[in-house]
Amino acid sequence: MTDVAGTIELLERLVAFPTISSASNLALIDYVEDYLSSRGAHTWRFPNVSGEKASLFAAIGAGGPPVLLSGHTDVVPVAGQAWSSDPFRLTERSGKLTGRGTADMKGFLACMLTAADAVSRGSFHRSLQLAFSYDEEVGCKGVDELLGHIMESQHKPTLCVVGEPTRMRVAVGHKGKVAATVRCKGIPGHSSDPAHGINAIGLAGEVISILSQHEAALRLDGPFAPRYDPPHSTLNLGRINGGTQVNVIAAQCDLEFEIRNVPGHDATLLLGAVAEQCNELALRHSNADHAASITVDVVTRYPALETRTDQLAGWRYPLGEDHSCVSYGSEAGLFAAIEQFPVVVCGPGDIAQAHRADEFIEKEQLAACCRFISQTLDVPA
Repeated sequence: MTDVAGTIELLERLVAFPTISSASNLALIDYVEDYLSSRGAHTWRFPNVSGEKASLFAAIGAGGPPVLLSGHTDVVPVAGQAWSSDPFRLTERSGKLTGRGTADMKGFLACMLTAADAVSRGSFHRSLQLAFSYDEEVGCKGVDELLGHIMESQHKPTLCVVGEPTRMRVAVGHKGKVAATVRCKGIPGHSSDPAHGINAIGLAGEVISILSQHEAALRLDGPFAPRYDPPHSTLNLGRINGGTQVNVIAAQCDLEFEIRNVPGHDATLLLGAVAEQCNELALRHSNADHAASITVDVVTRYPALETRTDQLAGWRYPLGEDHSCVSYGSEAGLFAAIEQFPVVVCGPGDIAQAHRADEFIEKEQLAACCRFISQTLDVPA
């Protein structure tokens, strides 16, 4: 698996599919499935409800207990970003391969396909399983069918590697996430007589104060996890939208916020506290004639990842012992929730390049990833 030129050719093909989360990924899935099937892989496709997207699971090789490699096929939008070249055409500049998704995470997908080709032609101690998901960038929504397939399978992996960009440093932990929408509903009316209405934007202002207090408590009081940066759970208010025009008492105002929790910190309890305070706030602003309401609804959630060192004892080579933790999230926490095999995050490229204009990955990162996968497949069973 040293043919980085072949991996680059695969990456070029993958980048050319504009698999933004709002668009279909079927053309890419068709290409990947054909590529794998032609090399003897068994494949299982799982379409979403609309049939516009699909995840794909594949198994290949006659070796021992399998290693699972997992990556998402969707990428973030390019709108509003100042790219210096076509984001969906791979461009090389001084050893850097530029294009949307090169680092996050089609570079790893290309390495997955390179590994499948090598397994189809060579002999390894381990067989190979591959998982391709969708909608990871909008809340890890497209992995459930893959998880169900794995749980029902008789051939469960002995190790799962989720290939988010870590510059090939093995990460054994990441934060979890809960994203929620707060919907404030007031009573509309003419702005000349505020007493005859309830301003939803005013309610939202008080909700912001509640959220700010919780954010400060997390920052100052923890719980703390020193291996993370920042070393505590975080709360971020990301979006607010309300009102219709300046002379109308706002009837509705929506806020969107997220909690990124360190392992061991139950974000559900914090979310419950926010919901209770919002309900009390709505009651304070209601009376016999006017009733306000504030609801808190979860939009997406995924668990934190916390893989213990002893779970990796049989994988010391090539995983090493210098493991890290990352503050972003991934599908790894969902794979780990199956609780039947260890899960790590390790992939080519740098997270600092993700989601920005002129995203790139270095050739050497692709080569390092291919070597890593080959070494992993050759760990004796």
